[in-house]
Amino acid sequence: RGSIFDRNGKPLAVSASVETVSVAPNEIKKAGNAGEIAGKLSQILNMTYEDVYKKITKESDYEIIKRKIDKNQADEIRQYRLKGIYLEEDSKRYYPYGNFAAHILGAVGVDNQGLFGIEAKYDKYLKGLPGRVISAADAAGTEMPYQYERYVDPEDGANVVLTIDETIQHFAERHLETALMENKVANGGVAIVMDPQTGDILAMAVKPDFDLNNPFKIQNEEVQKELEKLTGKEFNERYKIELEKMWRNKAVVDSYEPGSTFKIITSAAGLEENVVKPTDMFNDIGYVTVAGKNIKCWRSGRPHGVQTFVQGVQNSCNPVFIEVGFRLGAQTFYRYVKAFGFLERTGID
Repeated sequence: RGSIFDRNGKPLAVSASVETVSVAPNEIKKAGNAGEIAGKLSQILNMTYEDVYKKITKESDYEIIKRKIDKNQADEIRQYRLKGIYLEEDSKRYYPYGNFAAHILGAVGVDNQGLFGIEAKYDKYLKGLPGRVISAADAAGTEMPYQYERYVDPEDGANVVLTIDETIQHFAERHLETALMENKVANGGVAIVMDPQTGDILAMAVKPDFDLNNPFKIQNEEVQKELEKLTGKEFNERYKIELEKMWRNKAVVDSYEPGSTFKIITSAAGLEENVVKPTDMFNDIGYVTVAGKNIKCWRSGRPHGVQTFVQGVQNSCNPVFIEVGFRLGAQTFYRYVKAFGFLERTGID
């Protein structure tokens, strides 16, 4: 599987070679040494004797005992030369920074398929192509007496380079975490850093996050305790919901009202249409009545009083911008909303 890099070539997701242990139970049955094999494998792979024995004595041609074991374990199994035991090359995804940019990068499943994030979005480029051995065999799977075999070499996956800057991402994550603690924000938070000249996303932090090297572990301790009380279908359904909630990239998926940042757009439209000048005077009495409803200024109880438009912008005074909106009229205001691109998709991957 190809690697994922930041914009400066720092590796954020890489693949390491590992091996998978599989068995041919029918071969082991013929050899009659299931007990010996179960004893050795359980010891090397840190599994229970019962679990291994159950798999190697099944009525089947192929069973996986354990995936993604390290080289030392594989070499130890090889030295015993056990009949019916096979070691297959595999790869394991590794994220050098743990929970860094977790929601952006995403993670892979047991078969190295992308589950979410960049890993899923660019899976067809990252995963490469598997190799093949084409040979002739009869209906029972036995190789034919004449030799016919062709090898097709595997192809490594392509690398993916993000617009993310690893240093800026670290700053964004650290300061977001501090902000959540200081302000006692229970539902987490999001921080995005964009290059305004190009639209490149330099950082996208989402907290709380999780360890990419262990993406199936629920990080919320309270939720984990609740899950421990459940079993069967009830557990599976709740676990799936909590997993998707933990993986969800709020910066991309969730809706969020722009709030006072949108006053920049209202100001630009008002100035462009000449319905307001920097020196125009406004009087904030604390609220404005719109369609029979009183909409308050954010500084409720302490109105800004008489002020120029420039001061109204500096004070982020709600009644000032409501008045500018009235002067523009609904159709003109809507035209500017559209012209600034707010009705279009952002193009984020």
